[in-house]
Amino acid sequence: LHSPSIHFRFPSLLLYFLFKFRQRYNTSSINVFRHTAKDISFNLSKNIIDFAILKSGYIMLDYAEIANIEDKLSSLLNSQGPFSFYAKEIIALAYYRDNRYQESSKKFNDIANDASSPRNIASRSKIFSEQISSYDNVK
Repeated sequence: LHSPSIHFRFPSLLLYFLFKFRQRYNTSSINVFRHTAKDISFNLSKNIIDFAILKSGYIMLDYAEIANIEDKLSSLLNSQGPFSFYAKEIIALAYYRDNRYQESSKKFNDIANDASSPRNIASRSKIFSEQISSYDNVK
């Protein structure tokens, strides 16, 4: 992948990622997406690059620190693009994963109450927020 003589088209890149992911090489998978997002020689659209960043965030949710996930997703979190709410949802899930329920609930609540949030994400976020708020140790 790092050789300038190797050029992947997106379907080949996606197949390579899926192969690596199925083998549980999370680091390799993330490196593929990082390389894709940074290498302009792929001539990929902004949405494809944003998707690569978003997919990295989903993978990082399994093992990475919240700060690292936020850093990885910062370009999406600071945009109004189609993937920004998914990125916010990943961050809320990371807080939930780390048992930081109040922060997670607040982030889900922010997504649910944002008028520009897609209906499916807002609905899912409301459910998460209400469920987390019902925990005794969060009150």
